[in-house]
Amino acid sequence: MPEEVKKHKKAVVFCLSEDKNIILEEGKDILGGDVRQTVDNPCTSFVKMLPVKDCCYALYKATYQIKEGK
Repeated sequence: MPEEVKKHKKAVVFCLSEDKNIILEEGKDILGGDVRQTVDNPCTSFVKMLPVKDCCYALYKATYQIKEGK
């Protein structure tokens, strides 16, 4: 996997502060290089990162295969 791809974020969790600034949740992200290295199932790991009681926003980059390719 190219080094550039390893640094891309696969998933990230963030929230908004009272003054509407974006706050990235520290340690709540998955990098492309983490997949199959330290993270076996990115989707399951992503769901576990979500807070139970707090409101947040999340972005998840999903890839999937179809007959024609990715």
